Order: sequence, then structure tokens, then C-alpha cells
Amino acid sequence: MAMGALSLFSFILASQLSPKWYGPTTTTFDLVTTGSPYDPEVNDVRVRFKLKGKTIERLAYWNGKSWSVTLLAEEPGSYTAEVWRNATRERTLKGTVQVSLKSTTDFVRVGDDYRTYVKENGTRYWPMGHNLGWRGGADLPSVPDSLRRMAANGMNWARIWSCHWDGKNPWWGGRGANIGELDQTSLAQWDDITSTASATGVRFQWVLFHHGPWSKSVDPNWNDNPWNKANGGWMNTPEEFFTDSRAEKLSKAYLRYVVARYGHETGILAWELFNEVENTEAGRTDKWSIIESWHDRMATYLRTIDPYRHPVLTSSSLRPKLYAGADVYQPHGYPPNISGLILGAKVLTDKPFYFGEVGLGFSNPSKAQQREAIRDAIWSGYLGGHSGAGQYWYWDVVQRENLDDEYAFASKVMREAGLRPGPEIRPVRVRVDAPSAGDLVLRPGVGWGPSTQRSFDLPRDANPGATGKMSTFVQGSGHADMGSEFTFNVDLAKASRLVFRVGSAAKMGAKLRVVVDGKVAVEEDFPAGSGDTQVNKDFKVDLPAGKHKVVVGNAGTDWFTVDRYTFEGLGVAVDGVGAIDAGKAVVRLKANVDQATFSLDAEPVSARLADLENKKIIDFPFTVKAGRMVPGMPLPSRDCLLIMRLK
Repeated sequence: MAMGALSLFSFILASQLSPKWYGPTTTTFDLVTTGSPYDPEVNDVRVRFKLKGKTIERLAYWNGKSWSVTLLAEEPGSYTAEVWRNATRERTLKGTVQVSLKSTTDFVRVGDDYRTYVKENGTRYWPMGHNLGWRGGADLPSVPDSLRRMAANGMNWARIWSCHWDGKNPWWGGRGANIGELDQTSLAQWDDITSTASATGVRFQWVLFHHGPWSKSVDPNWNDNPWNKANGGWMNTPEEFFTDSRAEKLSKAYLRYVVARYGHETGILAWELFNEVENTEAGRTDKWSIIESWHDRMATYLRTIDPYRHPVLTSSSLRPKLYAGADVYQPHGYPPNISGLILGAKVLTDKPFYFGEVGLGFSNPSKAQQREAIRDAIWSGYLGGHSGAGQYWYWDVVQRENLDDEYAFASKVMREAGLRPGPEIRPVRVRVDAPSAGDLVLRPGVGWGPSTQRSFDLPRDANPGATGKMSTFVQGSGHADMGSEFTFNVDLAKASRLVFRVGSAAKMGAKLRVVVDGKVAVEEDFPAGSGDTQVNKDFKVDLPAGKHKVVVGNAGTDWFTVDRYTFEGLGVAVDGVGAIDAGKAVVRLKANVDQATFSLDAEPVSARLADLENKKIIDFPFTVKAGRMVPGMPLPSRDCLLIMRLK
């Protein structure tokens, strides 16, 4: 790994300033009102707190029995409090509101570099964890208990949905004449979730809306939606959600309420407006202008009412106008190859960028494959210089299979090795010298999406940076612009064979065609049918020694999928992906055989090896001759992280 001599790097962490907030203190009071207490157009109740000639205002909320207001203040003291309704002063609360207890934590902001998260005390926040949309099953921990479990295993990030199937959607409960009322039982769940997140330090993205209630085709909940006219609501189609004035009024009332009741919680990392809005009916029918306009209006509204300035984001396909009002880019991805997905991603640099959901894009992965996927998500996010780890979706698998130790060990390695994840990480090409061994396996890193690299010189391009630009979908003439063929250029010292499996084919039909050196070697139709077809068939192409151009293409109408391409005997014993972290070179070494030796170009001063499989950190001795490691250094397992301090 030729990197040249680098000066020793030492960095000073941002000053450990104390959080600046005092409180929170919640005050309850009575107020005579008419109309719905959940409708801010009728009852816009606020409290103005005064201290030393200064006034700060907080939104009040109806707790089901009376009115409440929560104050988190930047200055301690005895505050007087005035209640205002619809911009008219109603009363002064008796006595004073005491704020004295200093908060033990603070909020997370987008840094001045627009690429990172930073705590208010000046320290870097690099999110690492897994999703936690809802309780994964009666045999699994509750959401608050899951947050405690995550904290105990070194995690600091989660993503939690307002979903109706586990009673966490406050606006879903009101039906018929009660539409617009918020469910206090649901809100009580959020009391527990938000306070636990603040106490544990596992900050979460609150997913306020998700695609299901506004979809008839993707995870559809429209038929059960209380706003649907068929259920006593008023909306004829789910697309109306983005344009209907009543829907917008109720949506804003919901947003206002959660800001009023929970905005003081530092455990809330960000308000997430939508999960995968592209899967709503409006998204699937390309009504992007109304979706983008809705996002802009809601983001603007949140910023006008949130005194604690939580970041606002969405998670979806990376459409520039959709993210215009968001503070963070957050795509999702489910390919066969998570390392490829993350390391092959085009990182946008004007906002923090990291994957909010990742998972394996094939059926029934084994426990070992799930474990590797989690590890890939964490360390590829680090090596790719992303603003956070790739966040694994299948939290129920993590919990049932006890895979939390992947996060615990990653946290330990980063802490003890002094790694500083974030956009300053500079990916580098790694040259690993190891004997040829086994098969060369290419796993696409893109699920549904265009292939931005379609020609591969092997084995050079057998790395996540290249395969991460390759889709598992081989498109037909209907989407030829997304990639209808892949070209593999090989120079074989001995005979080999290409083996790949077609997993499924679209209901419109597809046609596999493999061309070797200009001649058709394989051709097979996948006929159209009433639905997508599960093909699950292996195809094998013999390749004699010498140079070859192999083209795997689709001469049909629609797509088929290939999860991996295997060139037998063309593999190497060890693959390496590297990055520079200040004065350190960090290399992930993955062995393709049971036991492996390797060599790198390097000028190490010292090194440590994190055995990712066996969860051990090992001092790693070097012998260097002419700036090169002596060949034959052994790896203790198939998956290791080598951390070298360089000259």
C-alpha cells in the first residue's frame, strides 16, 4: 500500500464544555378554552417566561386533562410565567417557575462544515446503531428497553417510527367526528421513549410520517387510514395528503404538539418528516412537485416553532429538490453487497451524508451473513468517510441473534485506537500482496437503481468501490438507461468458469444473453407471466486460458436479477480496503480462505490489529525491509482491521 511518509498526527478533541441548558421543568395549569385543545388555530396556547428583563416563549400542550408547558432554559433562576392564547394574555401563573438543575446532555447540530454532526459542547457526534422502528415481537424488548440495550453495547443512534400497528401513531386514533384528536395512550409511549433516549445517550430520528398510510401498493395502509373517506374521513385518494388544506392543518397540529411536548428532549436527534416518500402513491406516480413543496412547507414550519433547533430531514431517494429544505442526506439501500453500496456511493458534500437503512437484498440470509452485513455497514461507513455508519434495518435479528457485540467491539476499537470517523477520512487504494486462492466473487452494491459502472477489468475492479456502482438488476429495453449489460475483461493464466444465478425475473419478461469474445455462449428466455418469476437457476460459462471479454446482458423487455458473479480460481487470498485517518492508515483485510498471509507497502511506526471476528485487539509487530513489510504476515481470522501509525 504505497502511501508515502506521513508526519505523525495528534489532534485535540474539541473542548469538553458543559451543556448550557437548565431544566427541564414542566408546569401544569388550567385554562378555559372552547373548541378542540389540539387545534392551534383555535387554541394557540403559549407561555412566556420572564427573568431579569428577558422573555422566552414555549408552546403549551393539552395533556388530556389540563394544559402543560415544559421549559428548558439557558439560564437558571425563578421565572414568572404568563399564559397567552391566540396572541392575547390570559393569565399570570401563581408563584414562579424554578429552573435550577443543570442538564447533563445537550443537543446535536449540523456542524459549521456542513458535513458532520456536532454536539453543543463542541465534540463530534458520529451516529452508529441500528433502526428501532417498533417493538420487534412480544419476545423482544420494548422500545425503551431496546434503547438501554443499545447504549450498553456502545450504540448512540436509533430511528423510531410513529406507526399505528404498535400504538405509536398519535394522530391515527381519532376517527369520524374525533379526527384531529391525538391519542394520549400513544403519547404516553413517547414520554417513555424520549426520556429514555435522553438518559441513555442513544439519540433517535423521530419518523413522523411513513409511506404506508398514503400507499395502496407498497406496504399499504391506506384502506385502514382514518383520513380515508371510506373510514369516516374526507380524503378520496392518498395523493391528496400533499395538497389538501385540512390534511395540512392536521399535520401541522401534530408537528406542533410533538415539538411542544417533546422538543426539550436531547435524545431526539432530528425530526424525520417522511420514511421513503417515493413509495407513497404520489411518489409512485411521479407527483414529485407536490411532495417537494410539502416537504419545504413542513420543514419551514418546524423551524419556526422549535426553540431547540433539532435538525430536520427525510429519508428517500436522493432527489435534490426533495432535500432542499433538509439538513441531512439519508438514502436507503438493500443490495447483496452492503460494503459495495456504501463505499461505491457518490457522497454529496453540502450536508451530512449517511445511510439510514441498509440490509441484505436477498431472501433468508444466515446468521453469519447478517453479522457480516452489520460489520460491513459500520466499517464501510467509517472507511468511506461518511457522516455516520450505515444503519442496519433488521433490529429484530440483532436482538434475537445477539449480534449487538458487533457494535460494542466497533465502539471499543474506535475509542482505543483514537479513530475519528467523519468526512476527513480519505479513502485510498490498497495493494495487498497475497497468493491467488479460491474464487473471485463480485457482489453488486446497488439494489433497484442505475448501474453507474458497467465494465470491469478483473481482478483489479473486484473492490467495493467498483462493484458498489453495479446493480443487482440487469435491465431490459424498458430501462436500458439503467444498465442492460455488464462487461467483464479477464486475462486467465489457466482455464476458469463464470458461474452466476438468476434469482428472479420481472412479470413483463426478460431474456438472458451471455456473449464471450463476440459469440453467444448462453441464451435463455424468462417468459412474461401474471407476476414476477422466481427463477433461481445457475448458469455456467467455461473460459479457457487467455484474454476474454465476457458480456452478461438482457435482450428482453424487463429486468432479471443476479446477486453475485463468480469467476472460479481467479480470487486472491486477501482483499483490502483502506483509508487515511490523520496520521493513521486503517485497512480492512478480508480473507477468502481459512488461513491467509499477506503483505503491504507501508512505513509503519506501530500497529494494532482488531480481529473483528474474535473481538480481540492485538499488538501487531512489523518487520520492514526497504519500506516494505516482510511477506508472510498471518491473519488471525478472516476479517481484521489493521491500524498503522505511519511515518
